[in-house]
Amino acid sequence: MARRNSYQRGSVDFKNGRWTIRYLVRVAGQWRNRRKVLEASVKTEKEALVIRDRFMREVNSRVNDPQGVRPQVTFDQFTRDHWLQYLDRRQVRRTTRASYDSMLKQHVLPSIGSARVDEIAPSDIAQLIGSKSGKYALNLYALLNVMFSVACDLDFINTSPVRKSLHRPRIRVKRKPAMKPEILRRVLLEIPGEYRLIFITAAITGLRRGELMGLQWRDFDEEQLSLAIVRTYTRGEIEEPKTEASIRTLRIPGTLVHLLRQHCLAAQFKEPSDFIFARSDALPYDADHLRRVVLYPAMERAGIERKPRSHGFHLFRHSAASIVHSVTSDLKLAQELLGHATIATTADIYTHLLDEAKAGAATELLASEFIQ
Repeated sequence: MARRNSYQRGSVDFKNGRWTIRYLVRVAGQWRNRRKVLEASVKTEKEALVIRDRFMREVNSRVNDPQGVRPQVTFDQFTRDHWLQYLDRRQVRRTTRASYDSMLKQHVLPSIGSARVDEIAPSDIAQLIGSKSGKYALNLYALLNVMFSVACDLDFINTSPVRKSLHRPRIRVKRKPAMKPEILRRVLLEIPGEYRLIFITAAITGLRRGELMGLQWRDFDEEQLSLAIVRTYTRGEIEEPKTEASIRTLRIPGTLVHLLRQHCLAAQFKEPSDFIFARSDALPYDADHLRRVVLYPAMERAGIERKPRSHGFHLFRHSAASIVHSVTSDLKLAQELLGHATIATTADIYTHLLDEAKAGAATELLASEFIQ
């Protein structure tokens, strides 16, 4: 076993057609075995030993010389001093940052926060991600993949310990739940009148809840029968939509236009910059509050069995796509309607829709289902 401030020679062996260097590093105060698999082009032991000697000089400089050629930072220091700056430069959405922060505080920092960035190995990443499952494990993998890529760009490490073949979880995309028109109509009838138009709009347009709450009167074009999606409102803050593809203009049926016009006439706040669905203080409704206090009780009164994390506002979004499927079949329209960045997302999650020429008929169909 090597000791602190001792020089390691390392060793090489040949296995599965590749030469491998084996050595030790110090992680969180403890020595751990590490290995570096060499390129397949390294054919002989002599070549492997030459690479080993060069590589071990770098390893020893890091282990024995805290002031070596490479900056020495723990993962926690990297997170505080560099990762947050990266998020600022990239103008990462506040909601995304909140998600990152939660994963870091709950799982990542307690596991590898005290370890030096250049001493974190693929086995450490495997242990961290392997303790999670499903979509959360995939999100954790994505976060670590980006963070160590940034660490590489800043020259804290030569290569990332995050490896797609080893660490990316394989999960099966679940079919999103959707309700049939008659079931949705039953739910809508149970929603109190003051809130019903919010959910009717969600059912017809398939908007994300933040997009729905972010609608302002200047986004509503009565003559063009359209709604412009140019912002979201989430957790008390206005942000740009999720992706470039999320910025879009939707054609809406005349029946919904009529309801919005009537709503505007009765609204307390109707200036162009006022929110369409506003509370008495002019701020948009809180989507989580509406889900708990309005939608869930309406579903219970309608006799709808709710499942965890599947019967919120997104249920209307999924249902809109499925209902339109009854008269359309083009995937591209679905992507445009739902504001997905890539058509692959639409293909993985939602049912198919048809071309733009049928969009009007599709939304009219939705309107006829919900507006009596």
